[in-house]
Amino acid sequence: MTVISAVLSKECIAISTDSLITVKEYNTSKVIESKKSKIIPFERKRAAISYWGLTIYDKFTTYGFIQDHVNRAYDKDDLFTWSQKLGKSLQKELDALTTGDIGIGMHITGFERIDGYWIPELILCSNYTDTTYSSTGRIKVTRRSFRHVADDREVEKHGDIAYRMQVKKFFDSGRILYFNNGDPLLFNPFADAMLKGLEIGKRRRVLNEEDMAKMYRLLLTMCVRNVSELQTYFFEEGKRIVGGRPHNLSISVSGIFASDTGDV
Repeated sequence: MTVISAVLSKECIAISTDSLITVKEYNTSKVIESKKSKIIPFERKRAAISYWGLTIYDKFTTYGFIQDHVNRAYDKDDLFTWSQKLGKSLQKELDALTTGDIGIGMHITGFERIDGYWIPELILCSNYTDTTYSSTGRIKVTRRSFRHVADDREVEKHGDIAYRMQVKKFFDSGRILYFNNGDPLLFNPFADAMLKGLEIGKRRRVLNEEDMAKMYRLLLTMCVRNVSELQTYFFEEGKRIVGGRPHNLSISVSGIFASDTGDV
């Protein structure tokens, strides 16, 4: 498994992940990678993709699959259309694998040009049926921002201009959305505490807000590192699913990509 996370705000999008890749051996997990990034920049679409779950099987690698689709993307496709094509292609790959249920998920996070404005969006491409990650179905590609802004689950209509403009209004008010997958039960308490700390700093008028993108990159990276260290220090040997080198990336509303971990 892994932890992937994202913050969406009016000014920027920030992403952070761990780098641990494990394979199951009997009742335990064996680490096979702990340094390589799980973030793929998509500068042509002002977006980036991160993933959890399946990383490698036989000759298939998730990183290579995503990078290939990024390289072959059509300029005419908007981000959601491209994501739908990615999802259909991913399902074909999963159908061809000679194994049982395989869970995989991707965050496709970027800015969309809507009615003259750049509006953040997180698109989920996944076959997990719930956040326990214990069962899988067919790949679904869904928008997530308006669902969280208004607790509205009729996701098919959330790409309409009226709904996207409501998301813009939400971000214009100074609020943010944050998402994570992989181990939300462990990640959320750390993220909630960090965001509360930023709120306190802002109320005290001591918060350094000169570089919001860097602030959110580092906040998410700290949360990923905290989950990793908790599992390292306190989980049984071979039970850790988060770890390795953290990675991060941010995209400003003007399309500037930045990273503290060499992911640009």
